[in-house]
Amino acid sequence: MELRWKIFVQRQGTDEPASICSFNRPVNGATPADFGLSLTEGRQLLEALQQLVAQDQINAYDKLRRNCRECGGYRRIKDWRSRAFFNGT
Repeated sequence: MELRWKIFVQRQGTDEPASICSFNRPVNGATPADFGLSLTEGRQLLEALQQLVAQDQINAYDKLRRNCRECGGYRRIKDWRSRAFFNGT
């Protein structure tokens, strides 16, 4: 038997939760190391959460800052590549 965990995050005001990671834990034959999260798993969870939160903040900032000062419309960018935040690791 195995316990399976899937971790979701949902930003307030939205209807869609985002899955950030999943973990499996054995029940039969479990050792002390099988309880809780390992440091590696904890780091993976935090990294996935950080990526999601930072990217959402960047998208919100982008939408706020790209309004035309004259007409208030959303200014387009000539470059069609998607924008992403990378933490350099």
